[in-house]
Amino acid sequence: MKLIKVKIYGFGKWVNQDFDIKSDYQIIFGNNEAGKTTFLNFIKSILFGFASGRGTNKFEQYKPRNGGSYGGELIFQDSDNNSWTVKRVEGKGDGDLSLFREDQKVPNSLLTKITSGFSKADFEATHVMNDESIRSIYDLDEQKLETEILALGAAGSKEWLQTADDLESDSAEIYKPRGTKQPLTTSIKRYQELQREKAQFDDQQVQYSKINNKLMELKKELATSETKYNNLLENQKALNNLHEKLPRYREYLALKQISLDTASLISQSDWDDYLENKGQLNALNTSKRRQADATLTDQEEAMLENYRSNQADIDLIANNKNKIQEKIFDTRQFTDSLRKSDFKSDQVRAENPLYDDRMELLTRDDIQQLNVTTPKSNFNLGILVSIIALVITFFVPNPIRIVTGIVFVVTLIWSFYQKKIVNDSLAELDESKHKILSNKNLDKLTVEQAKSIQPVISQIKSLKLEQAELDSKVNQSTGELDKWKNLMVKVHIVDSVENVEDVIPEVESYFNKLTRLKEKIDLMERSKIETSEFLKNHTSSISKINQNLANLFSKYSVENENEFVDLHEHQKQQADNINKLNNDVEYLGNDISNFEKITNLDSIELDLQSINNQVNTIQSERNVKLNEQGSLENQLKQVFDDSAYTKLVEDITQCESEMIDEYDEWLSGNLASKWIHEMLNLASENRYPRMIEKAKSYFSILTNGNYVDINMNKQNHLSLTRKDKTIFDVHELSKGTTVQLYVSLRLAFVTEISDIVDLPILIDDAFVDFDSSRSQNVFKLIKEISSDNQVIFVTANLTEELPEDHVLRI
Repeated sequence: MKLIKVKIYGFGKWVNQDFDIKSDYQIIFGNNEAGKTTFLNFIKSILFGFASGRGTNKFEQYKPRNGGSYGGELIFQDSDNNSWTVKRVEGKGDGDLSLFREDQKVPNSLLTKITSGFSKADFEATHVMNDESIRSIYDLDEQKLETEILALGAAGSKEWLQTADDLESDSAEIYKPRGTKQPLTTSIKRYQELQREKAQFDDQQVQYSKINNKLMELKKELATSETKYNNLLENQKALNNLHEKLPRYREYLALKQISLDTASLISQSDWDDYLENKGQLNALNTSKRRQADATLTDQEEAMLENYRSNQADIDLIANNKNKIQEKIFDTRQFTDSLRKSDFKSDQVRAENPLYDDRMELLTRDDIQQLNVTTPKSNFNLGILVSIIALVITFFVPNPIRIVTGIVFVVTLIWSFYQKKIVNDSLAELDESKHKILSNKNLDKLTVEQAKSIQPVISQIKSLKLEQAELDSKVNQSTGELDKWKNLMVKVHIVDSVENVEDVIPEVESYFNKLTRLKEKIDLMERSKIETSEFLKNHTSSISKINQNLANLFSKYSVENENEFVDLHEHQKQQADNINKLNNDVEYLGNDISNFEKITNLDSIELDLQSINNQVNTIQSERNVKLNEQGSLENQLKQVFDDSAYTKLVEDITQCESEMIDEYDEWLSGNLASKWIHEMLNLASENRYPRMIEKAKSYFSILTNGNYVDINMNKQNHLSLTRKDKTIFDVHELSKGTTVQLYVSLRLAFVTEISDIVDLPILIDDAFVDFDSSRSQNVFKLIKEISSDNQVIFVTANLTEELPEDHVLRI
């Protein structure tokens, strides 16, 4: 809808005026108080109704001062070039409305064809921008500005969300799952009590017999179905059993086709003899090789020579390894304690910036002298007496006046003398305190500061004594460790190192190697003796074992040991196959004959699927019949003919009706609240991305291309990207740029919803604070938006670029 004509009968200063409006954008120019704002208020009033005469709204009525008709017409043109006239004149409430399509009057309800259901508040919140709404942005903090921008995602979302909360609250007053006093909760409890009463009546009527006969027939059908169902279950069980055993049956068939002849297999006793002889032969050969190979390497020879040259020192180190470890541990402990003490001392200094390391503790006498208070002066009392004497002088006769005058002079002199005495005492006391503080290097502090810092001085002195003691222990331990380190280097246990802690693993490794070397030397000594004995005793044994193995290979007609082992492996495989076959026969049992009756084993799975489908079908049918049986049995319990039953049925019916009404009210509130949330979310999710894309373009125009992107993270925080890729948060923008961002987002929202709300955008001199460059950018943006959205812009400032045919001067 495009506004093409405005007819004003009487509205504020405007009387009997007609204006033609451009369908894309219309600039209305006039000086202050020319009636520009009144013109825009006229459009809002004709569309949505006149302001009421109550309260401050009476100032927005704009009734003509000189009488005459109050109201006017707005003429719109839709996309099919049809003319719509909205006429509103003075009347009850918000005025008398008339609506015309072409020249034919139509129901006022069709006004939604123009407003799309927007209220005046919705329209002002989205399509109207003025100086007041723009200036309000200046007062918003970061969070409020982002909230205001997010609310643009759906018109009136704040009010709708409040409405949703109110609906939920109202529903809770009707029903709560654990409530006791809510109407629907009470009705449900009453309905349950009535049903229990109804269940206590005995069955009495002919209807009982009819239902009972039907129930008996149904039970017969169920019995037949039960028999069929049980038979199917038996068949299903049998097929399931065959399906589970099918893999083992296939294995059984495969094993039956393998030859399992064991006639030429090796006996267990011969295999045991082979293993025994082979083991003895391997042991003898291994022992022979080990005795022959027992020699020292070059590295072992060097270690042995070094040990023999430095045996006393190396044994000393070995005997004191634990002591060295303990000394390392003590050094670590002392160093750690010293570090903690240093840290604590630094922390105390940091927490007490007034402290200086030159400060000393005050003695008890020092503190007593610092606590001496300043003597009090009677100066004020003397001055008061002098003033009283002076006042009396003016009201007494001459003889007494002389006396009061003398009193005045004497007390005045005495007061100043007393003040001098006190001042001298104060100066002397301050000098004494300053001397005490100076002697203790506390002269930069006040007396109170000097006293308050005494615990700090004492604490730091204690820490210094502790640190000196720990430092001495660290030095002592380090010196002892250095001696051991030098000795280890001297006897070539380790190379030169800075820290003895780093070589403890290397020392352990050295002594482990030394122990193994000693054991190897002992073994070599024994081997020399054993080698001669071995050659003497076992040469004949090796020959005998080799002959035994040769006889064994000949027995089974094999050429060598490898063929003998292969023959035994074949025997094991045959034995495994026989065991598998026996296990399969035992597992399959009588089912072997059942399998042999089946010509195609693959049909088992298909038959099982078929019978499963039959079981499911008949089970569903049985469930339907069982439900019907339950229904009939319930009907039997509910058939009565006496007056109490009739009254009970009436009460139940009434209670059901009340529950349905209360449930409808409760459900409508809950559903309405849910729908509000869902629709607002849907509106935001569907339109917000497109709205942001448009806003980027508009923001770029308003900022002369200085900002190129608008983003929003998962926490709903806005960020802006400048053309140099610098990213800013909203609160980092200048006030002017913040307004440009808000205007861009707001106009983007209006253009995004133009498919459902096609009303003109009204701008009432909203950019008076903009400089000339920004104002020109605003007009560029208006021209771009006006290709799809009509814009009416009133202003007291014009630029030369605006075409004259789009300017209406008033």
